[in-house]
Amino acid sequence: MYEALCNHIVYILARSAITIFPQRKDGRRDFRVWNAQLIRYAGYKMDDGKIIGDPANVEFTD
Repeated sequence: MYEALCNHIVYILARSAITIFPQRKDGRRDFRVWNAQLIRYAGYKMDDGKIIGDPANVEFTD
């Protein structure tokens, strides 16, 4: 999985692309990327309520 993701990153440096992994099957390990995109900015909520970074990712990076 790590190698596939690294290959994807190298490939997308010159073009837009999408990587599609196989369908889940019972009894077999599956692939998961937990956030909406492979590369995206983190979002943090500060003590004063101000958000630094991407507001869409505050819950994920909290």
